[in-house]
Amino acid sequence: MPKTFNLAEVLPNSRTFMKQLTILAVLVIAMSCSKDKLDFDMAKDIRFQPEIEAPLINATLSLEDLEARDTNIVVDPDNALRIKYTKDSLFYISASEFVKIPEQNPVSVSLQKSAPQLDTDIQLGTLGGVELGQATFSAGFYVINLETTSPAVSAVDVEVTLKNAIQNGNPISKTVTLSTGETFAKDSIDLSNIEFDFTGGQQKVNYIGMSMEVLNPSAMAPSSSIEVITQFKRLGLEEATGFFGQRSINIPGSSLDLDISGLDDLVNGLYLTEPKLTLNTSSTLGANLSMNLDLDGINSKGDVVSLDAGNKPIAAADDPITPKQNSITFDKSNSNIADFLANIPAEVLYSGKVELNPSGMANNFITKNSGVKVGVDVDVPLRLRADNMQLDKILDDIDFFSENPEEVEALTLIFYTDNGFPFDMFVDVQFLEINTGDSIQGFQLPLLKAAPVDGSGRVTSNAPVERLEVTFTAEMLDRIQHADKLRFVGKISTANSGSQVATLYTDYELGIRIAARVKLNVKLNDE
Repeated sequence: MPKTFNLAEVLPNSRTFMKQLTILAVLVIAMSCSKDKLDFDMAKDIRFQPEIEAPLINATLSLEDLEARDTNIVVDPDNALRIKYTKDSLFYISASEFVKIPEQNPVSVSLQKSAPQLDTDIQLGTLGGVELGQATFSAGFYVINLETTSPAVSAVDVEVTLKNAIQNGNPISKTVTLSTGETFAKDSIDLSNIEFDFTGGQQKVNYIGMSMEVLNPSAMAPSSSIEVITQFKRLGLEEATGFFGQRSINIPGSSLDLDISGLDDLVNGLYLTEPKLTLNTSSTLGANLSMNLDLDGINSKGDVVSLDAGNKPIAAADDPITPKQNSITFDKSNSNIADFLANIPAEVLYSGKVELNPSGMANNFITKNSGVKVGVDVDVPLRLRADNMQLDKILDDIDFFSENPEEVEALTLIFYTDNGFPFDMFVDVQFLEINTGDSIQGFQLPLLKAAPVDGSGRVTSNAPVERLEVTFTAEMLDRIQHADKLRFVGKISTANSGSQVATLYTDYELGIRIAARVKLNVKLNDE
């Protein structure tokens, strides 16, 4: 595997290197002189100033490393790189969010011996303007209570019928018996798999027709009455039709991790030529929706860029079984996706709302398994241009020349670059003072010159090999001793001042060699 080179690691390691060079210099001088020719008493104040040049680093950086370290970077068959991120379910909105049936209020009817039968109707309570036409319940109970103020003199049978609740083709009913000597009786109807026609055979909605009748009124005392108290409880829908109202439903907010190793430290100046983000929707709900999704991309520096997604339609399913699938694509022609992705978001926060039935009255359907799922797909070829794209890093707790710094009179770093990347790179390295954090010494270097590319943005050959030098005098090295941090700022551009478009391939390589030329000021004997 190619060795990764980090320029900011060169100078922090120079302490060990300087110590090794000093020892080497002394050994070379000692071995080249005969001991009986040396007068150590005379030599103790003599200083030698040799110059030594030695290699520090010989490394190669390949774009193949970027792909290997990051699962969000993939390689095309032609070795071109692209960003690929897929999440099948960004969020899911279940059926219970679209049709909500709360606990119902109890209904009380009084039956007397002189009026033992009564028909009545009620409205099923719903939330959010839901108007049901037909429905089958998967769960729930219709609870029936009988109450009297005095004990029954004989057993009394009361039949309760739900006129528009059908089971096996007939209205469902239940007979509850108030036993002799009792003042209370209770029973219930299991509503599982019971069909309701909430229209009442007419143009009604949420209608429930009920009939209560004492089957043996002769068993009642002359002036007695029976209170029939009924209540629907814990209703759960199996399926339903009707109009489910117009309202906003919150999208369950969360975040997704788009962190791309190798790109996450870069900020500003990145321009992807083919940015694209696709939302994949799948709905088994028989109602049209309008989705307003908020996407906020946050990069490693905390900068936020929001994607202006606008209102996007999610079409109703044609039937309860087959999902209605659609793709909503954001590109440069219809959104600010270029700016959104140029921010290089490490994390994307999302939230928002969907509007139910945005166009008004419609025939809707739902089942207990209905829902709306939205996934995301980011598929962006790394075809781009860079205009002063910036990498800014600070290395803490760096120890510069803590041993024998006076023995170094001058240090020159020599850079050799063989660049196969389509980027220019200008670096600014600053040494930061221990207490204030201010820069006390530094250097700037046009480190890389972009390799030439063809019309498709592919590199055709490496740039000419560059040789650059940076020299530190004794005074500069003395100042560096008061620094404990190193700030590295790299500004990266494609050719022609950032106007050239380049495509990234795995076979691009950057060769870099760094050597040091050190002028020593060594005292042979120091008592």
